[in-house]
Order: sequence, then C-alpha cells, then structure tokens
Amino acid sequence: MSEDSKSPEKFLEAMSEGIELSSEGKHEEAARAFIKAIQLDATQAEAHFFLGQELNSLQRYTEAVRAFTKASELDPEDSDSLLGLGFAHYMLDERNRAIEVLEKAAEMDPEYDEVQLRLGDMYADAGRWEEALESYERVLASDEDSEEPRLGQAIAFGHLDRYAEADAVLQELLSKSADSTSTMVSVGGAYLTLGHPADALPVLERAFALEPESELAIFALARTYTELGRLADAEAMCSRFVQERPDSVDGHYLLTLVYLGQGKGQEAATQLEKLAGLDPQLANNLLMQIIQQGPDEEEK
Repeated sequence: MSEDSKSPEKFLEAMSEGIELSSEGKHEEAARAFIKAIQLDATQAEAHFFLGQELNSLQRYTEAVRAFTKASELDPEDSDSLLGLGFAHYMLDERNRAIEVLEKAAEMDPEYDEVQLRLGDMYADAGRWEEALESYERVLASDEDSEEPRLGQAIAFGHLDRYAEADAVLQELLSKSADSTSTMVSVGGAYLTLGHPADALPVLERAFALEPESELAIFALARTYTELGRLADAEAMCSRFVQERPDSVDGHYLLTLVYLGQGKGQEAATQLEKLAGLDPQLANNLLMQIIQQGPDEEEK
C-alpha cells in the first residue's frame, strides 16, 4: 500500500479541493476530487456523500444512487445521505422507492424540514394529498412564514376539495409579500394548478405591471390567457416569451397550441418545427394529437 493511500492529510486535501470546486460550480472536477478521496480512504461516509451530491448535480443519477447508498451504509444515522438518495431515485422515475427512502429519513429525523418538504412534494406528485398536506404542515409548524410549504399546503387543500382554505392561504401569502413579483407568480401558478385561471389573472397581471421584463410573469400570464380563451392576448405574451427564451420547450409548445386555437395553421407549423428541434418526441406527440383531431375539430 502506498504512503498516499494511508495519508489522512492527502484525504483531507482531496476533500477540500472537491468542496472548493463544487462551490465554484465545477461539478465534474469536484466529482473527480471526491473519487480521489474515496480511493485514499473508502471508509469515510462523507466522501461518498459529497460524491453523490456532485453526481446529482451532473444528472448522473444511477451513479449517485450507488454513492449515497454507500454513504448510508457507512453512516446509517445520516439523513442527508437518504435525502440525496431519495432525490436520485425520484429523478430515475423510481417514485415509490424515493418515497420509501424519504419516509425512512423522516422517521430518523422528524424535525428535518427539508426532508419533510421534499417528502410532501413526492406525495403530491403521487396524488397522496392527505400525506402531502401533513408533511407541509410539519414544516410550517417550525417555520410558519416559509413560502414553499405554504404553496404546497394551498395546492393540497385545493386537491382535497378545500378550495376556500387554499384561497385563504394564497391571499395571505400575497398580503405578506405585497410587492414581490416572484411570490405573485408562484401564487398565480398555484391558482392555475388548481384550475382557477380567473383567480390567477389579477395576480399575474399585477406581477407583470410591476416587472414587465419578468420571463416567469410573461409565461404564466400567457398560460392564464390561454386557459381563459383570450388567445390573441396569449399569442402576444407567448411570442414575447419565446423571443426572450428561444430554447424554451414549454414556450414553443404553448405558442403552437395558441396558434392552432386561432386557426393559424402556417404559424403553428412553424412553431411545431422549432419544437421538433428542441424536443422531437414532444413535437411528434403533439402532431399525432393534431392528426387525430382532424381538420374539422381543429377549426373549432
């Protein structure tokens, strides 16, 4: 065995290098540094944990699962490793396994707000709204002014047919952040998610008036106008959005639908072609839907 492989100093040096590189956003280089640290001492859970974090940032989720699993084996009491592991499983579309991992983390550390918040999001994604609401409210018990769990709570209320409570939560958020464009966009988005575009409209129009260059406000307003059938307004907003964000799949998809809704076939075809360059599968699916509708339905 070489001297380097026995050296705690070399291990710490590799760890420090990885942490510094990660803070600079150099995730590939950071991952290599943590791999070097593991080669120097594979018994240290923190090295596997930090490697998993970098692999998640690099969207190398299968490798991240291995890294976090090893970290958890070496330090079974570390809820952070389980949080990272759950996220990796989630991004691999292993949703049930992700929930199981985060439930274990929540049992281990019930006061860890980040675990409860992400568990709430995963329950929501699975349509398990009662459990989602419970998780969000656990976070709010320790931080009642936190916006993200408040939004989750409101959306859970809405899906549980408790819209009056959802509306009250969203209005309270607005009252506490009266001039925050980002809060207005989030609240407007929540109203859209709950199927209430008429309630979203005044919130998003105010956000746009306060910050007319906000891409988030522009796109959210385009969605709202679309859902309200105000297609000319939706076209104006969505066209502006894709000019600012020509690589936005969502923008080109929505603008294609808006053109189709107005019977503007040539413009829709142009947008569909642009969409195909960004996401061929989504463009093909949309094309199949258009074909299945047929010309008579499309004209309506």
